[in-house]
Amino acid sequence: MDYSFNLLSEAWIPCITQDDQIKVINLVTAIQDAHLYKGIQTEHPPTTGSLFLFLLAFVMAILKPADDDDWEDLWQKGAFPHDTVQRYAEKWNARFDLFDESQPFYQDPKIGLRSKDIEKLKDGKAPEPKGLSGLLLHVASGSNPTLFDHSMDGLPISYSPAEAAQLLLMLNTYSLGGLTSASISSDKYYKDSAFSRGIMFLNRGRSLFETLMLNMTAVDFYHRHADAPDLPAWERADPFEPERAVPAGPLDLLTWQSRRIKLLPEISDGQIQVEKCLAAPGFGLVETFTNPYYHLRAEKDNFDVKNKPMRFLVGKALWRDSAAILDMKARESDPPLLIQWFNHLRAEGIIPNKKIRLEAYGMCTDPGKKKAFFYAQASFTAPAVYLDSEALLADLKTAIQYAESVRKSLYFALYELAGYKISPAKDSGEGKDPDKKDIANLLNYLDAEAIYWGQLEPAFYSLLLELPANHSAMTNWKKALMQSARRSLSEAAEMLGSDAIALKAKAKAENRLGFEFTKIPDLIVKE
Repeated sequence: MDYSFNLLSEAWIPCITQDDQIKVINLVTAIQDAHLYKGIQTEHPPTTGSLFLFLLAFVMAILKPADDDDWEDLWQKGAFPHDTVQRYAEKWNARFDLFDESQPFYQDPKIGLRSKDIEKLKDGKAPEPKGLSGLLLHVASGSNPTLFDHSMDGLPISYSPAEAAQLLLMLNTYSLGGLTSASISSDKYYKDSAFSRGIMFLNRGRSLFETLMLNMTAVDFYHRHADAPDLPAWERADPFEPERAVPAGPLDLLTWQSRRIKLLPEISDGQIQVEKCLAAPGFGLVETFTNPYYHLRAEKDNFDVKNKPMRFLVGKALWRDSAAILDMKARESDPPLLIQWFNHLRAEGIIPNKKIRLEAYGMCTDPGKKKAFFYAQASFTAPAVYLDSEALLADLKTAIQYAESVRKSLYFALYELAGYKISPAKDSGEGKDPDKKDIANLLNYLDAEAIYWGQLEPAFYSLLLELPANHSAMTNWKKALMQSARRSLSEAAEMLGSDAIALKAKAKAENRLGFEFTKIPDLIVKE
C-alpha cells in the first residue's frame, strides 16, 4: 500500500496564535504566515527546540542572506516572501514526504542495504523492526525508566504521522549516546546528538517571523569548519553520504542526522499510524567540534582545559548564570553564536531592540551517561545595555555573588537547625555531636535551599530591569536575599514541629544566620 504524508501540505506544526491558542498547520503556511503567529510549542521542550532548529534551517535554505544588507531587507519586509517559499516548496516537494519510497523525509531508506550494514547482519538476516517509543528517553521502554509520562513498558505506542515527524526531528537533535534499541544487533552503540548535552539558546522575537529572523545569521557571519557544500539533509542526494564527523556549515549542523531511522507505517482504524521503525546509529560529531549555538566555558578536565557547554542542572535556575550569559567579552567563555548575532545587529543599528529576549532548550543529563533527569525550557529577558556596559555587568555579577554568599549563610544556619533537632543537648557538656549523615538526611528532607532560590527569582528579575537606572536596586536586592533566607529557615523550622526541642533548634539557627550575615561585607545596609 502507498502511504503519503507531505510536511509541506499536511498539518503538523503547532503554532501559537495571537490569542494564545494552538493551531496546527503545514510547513509552507507556517513560514508564509510566520508574522501572524507568536511562536511554536509542543509537549516537550526538546521537541520544540528541534522544531525551531528545523524551521530555521528551512528558511535559511530558502533565503540565504549573504550579508547585513540582505538580512536587513528581509527584516524590513516584516514577512517572508510567499512566492520564494512556494517555489522552493515545489522544487523539493518529494523530499518532504514522510513515507516517500526513495527518499523519505529525515530518514534512511537504505538501512540494511548499505555495505556497513550488510557486514554486520548475520546470516543475511534483515534488520529487525523496533518500537519507535524505544528510542525516546521520556517513555518507559527496555532499559529506559519512566521519566516524564506513565507509559507501561511492553505496551505498543502508535503515533500519528504528525507526531512521528516531530519525533524524527527530536531524535536526531536531542538523543543521548550509549546502547540503544537498534535494528542491527551488532550496531547499537549511538553517539550523542549535536544538541543533546548543553543549553541551546535562541533569540525570541514578538512573532515567529521575528524569532526566525533573529536567529538566521548572514552567511558571512558563520565561521564554517569545512569546505564541502553546506546543504540541509533534504537537499542531499544521500543524507548519509559521504561519511563525516564535522558539519559543513549551519545548514548541515541544524539538520545533522545522528540517527538512521526508517518509519514503518501501518493503517489502524482507517488512519496512518507509526508504531515500528528501523533504527541504527547515524553521524557522530568529532570530540573537538564545539557547537556554536551553545554557551561554552573553559573548564578543567583532569590536566587539560576544555570548552564545555553551559548545562541545565538539578536545582539551578537559568537566571543564576545570567551574568555569564550576557558577558560578551569574558576570556574564559564563548557566547552563543546567536547572542553574538543579536549584539552585532544592534551595534550596526539594524534593529532597535532595547531588550534581549532568549529562549533556552535542552535537558538535564548525567554527563557521559545515557540518563536525563528532566527536559527544560526557560525564558530570559534583560535590558540589552548589559551587553555593552562592563561596569553594569560587573554589578550584576556582584549581585549574584551576594546571593551565593547568603546561600552559604543559610546552609550554616540550617546545619545548626538540624544539629540541635537531632542532638538537643549538644551545646552542653553531656551532649554529643550529631552524626553528619543524619544531618545530611534531614537537610535533604527540608530542602530549604530550593525554597530560597525559588523565592528569589521574582526579586532577581526586578533587579535585572532596575539596575541600569535605579541606584537603590542593589540595596533592595540585598534586603530580598536576607528576607528569603529568613523565610526559608523559618519554613524549615516549622517542618520540625513546635515542641521545646524544635523551638530551641530554631532559636539557635536564627542566631547563627544573623551572625553569618555580619560576615558578608556590605550586605547589611543601614537604614
